[in-house]
Amino acid sequence: MTGASIGWRAAWEANVRPIYDFLLRLNLGDRQAAEDQLQETFLRAWRRFRDDAAPERPWLFTVARNIAIDAGRARRARPHEVAIDEFSPLEPRRDELDRRDDFDRRDEFDRFVESQVVRAAVRSLRPHHRETIYQLYYRDRTIAETAHELGIPAGTVKSRMSDGLTQLGRTLQKQGYVARPAAARGRRPRR
Repeated sequence: MTGASIGWRAAWEANVRPIYDFLLRLNLGDRQAAEDQLQETFLRAWRRFRDDAAPERPWLFTVARNIAIDAGRARRARPHEVAIDEFSPLEPRRDELDRRDDFDRRDEFDRFVESQVVRAAVRSLRPHHRETIYQLYYRDRTIAETAHELGIPAGTVKSRMSDGLTQLGRTLQKQGYVARPAAARGRRPRR
């Protein structure tokens, strides 16, 4: 073995687990995506530093993060493929993904990860809560329009909305997200 290959082996052994764990968190537990991105990270490092000393850990983490961001963007650019029985009315439409609201200027990848967490939390709601929240917030319907669409009284819509949002808040709190003050949450459904 040459000195460079020994250095690469040591770099691999020292960095593979921390970078894999980092990518696993960025991919919300998707092992396949994390493994693919880990392989791509070390492939890029090898191409760049082939004859030199192995790269430092911070450089590897930066490359891994950039690969994960690119993968997240690529997934959003492609239509989401689901089986008919997996269809959820809460899957965002393409125009909803492209719309830029008045969000604070956080890193785009952080917003992507948070949206995946919120989407999973919404999917965990009971179907009648999920449908009510979908009609009010995603379809931007009024309480009266939602009541008409679902064929239920307006009071039931309000109750389902309140119960659903409470459960959603609890689910997100369990995952470590802190509720924002009411003024920062955004709009309430129209009456």
